[in-house]
Amino acid sequence: MTKEGKLTLDVNGAVQQYTLAARGRIRSRAEVSVLVAKNRTATFPVLLATAYLTLALAEECVERDLQFIDLAGSLYVHAPGQYILVTGRPANSEIRRLTRQVRECNGP
Repeated sequence: MTKEGKLTLDVNGAVQQYTLAARGRIRSRAEVSVLVAKNRTATFPVLLATAYLTLALAEECVERDLQFIDLAGSLYVHAPGQYILVTGRPANSEIRRLTRQVRECNGP
């Protein structure tokens, strides 16, 4: 699943617009690199929304300034007046089931 859109977050009055990049699952640094490149040219910062990011891929996103959120509760968001970082959250059985369904729908 790959979807794009616009999103506005308002955290305690600090408003930030994003280019939303919805992905079923990110499995490699190469996939992160594609989004980092998009982030450099996007009108608004890219916010990756995905089913699950491993700790290593979440750290890669932070190092490369790619903001993200996943279904396990991992989150990296920063803007003027905002900085939230939560990583290392494990994927529960429901997240694993959802990512299997996405993979079956999209093929290998």
